[in-house]
Amino acid sequence: MPIAKSLSGGYVPVGALLMSRAVHEAVYDSMQNAVAHGSTFAPNELAMVAGLATLQEIDDEQLVERSARLGEKLLELTRPLVDEFDVVREVRGLGLMWAIEFGEPESRKLSWKVIERMQPGLFAQLVVGPLFSQHRILSQVAGHKIAVIKGLPPLVISDEDVEYFVESLSSAIKRAQRTPSALTRFALTAAGIR
Repeated sequence: MPIAKSLSGGYVPVGALLMSRAVHEAVYDSMQNAVAHGSTFAPNELAMVAGLATLQEIDDEQLVERSARLGEKLLELTRPLVDEFDVVREVRGLGLMWAIEFGEPESRKLSWKVIERMQPGLFAQLVVGPLFSQHRILSQVAGHKIAVIKGLPPLVISDEDVEYFVESLSSAIKRAQRTPSALTRFALTAAGIR
């Protein structure tokens, strides 16, 4: 399995290839096969030192355990949004990998349909924008035309950061639910229906 991105803590570019001993021995079992995989940038001592320091920090600060604990807290605090907002369909996560999915609400169906007709997944963007502009939280939709926002916070976030995120998310969803009404009125007026 190839891994990279934050392996050096963002200090230098670094990547690694993880494999079991059995796979390693099957691939690199002889001098002939020993050069089956190589790289121009492979002998990089700085990247290896940065990678080892990052792994040490992950262990020392118990970031894996912290991720599990804060991920549970994040789910605990955001799952009630399903009951609070009829536009929220599901909240899911694993560790600190988290997502919220939106869907057509019971009320304001016309607003939702207008928004989704303009661009499928647009409602999620109406939440992402204020999260950044008003709360300074960088988030992202899960993909084009998908009404899902994903969260992948750094492993070093605090309990307070999680609480701030949940408050900000709730505020942004409230605002987005009001926004479709204004957009619907505009669209109906522009279409000459209203």
